[in-house]
Amino acid sequence: MITAQEGRILTQKRERREPVSSTLTSPYRVGEGVVHLTITVGDGQLGTSTVMLGTERIASGEAIDVDVGRGLEITGNVLVCTTAVTDILPETNHTSVTYDLTGGLQPRKFIQLEDIDPDGTIVYLAVFTFTQ
Repeated sequence: MITAQEGRILTQKRERREPVSSTLTSPYRVGEGVVHLTITVGDGQLGTSTVMLGTERIASGEAIDVDVGRGLEITGNVLVCTTAVTDILPETNHTSVTYDLTGGLQPRKFIQLEDIDPDGTIVYLAVFTFTQ
């Protein structure tokens, strides 16, 4: 079982020592403006994301660049971002996902990163709770 603490990345590993998942949780303080999310898969690897606001899918695909909603309207909601990243480069097994949240009281950048087995896949999970 994976448990998460605010601001900490926790990893569950297989016997092969390949991380199969990495979880990040954090609050994000909103204001009156529109909150915007950008997800970037780094290190030249292949990835695809799904973004859920509560039970509604608001974005999916390789490139995520989406308005989440007005701060006051999304306060108390949870944004769940699931990104599967596959190692496609023979030069490196390093993977990373960057989440940029803007439109709140302060812009925030969150980065998850892991080295995985050659040709392996990891699922990154990021959970953001919108607060005032």
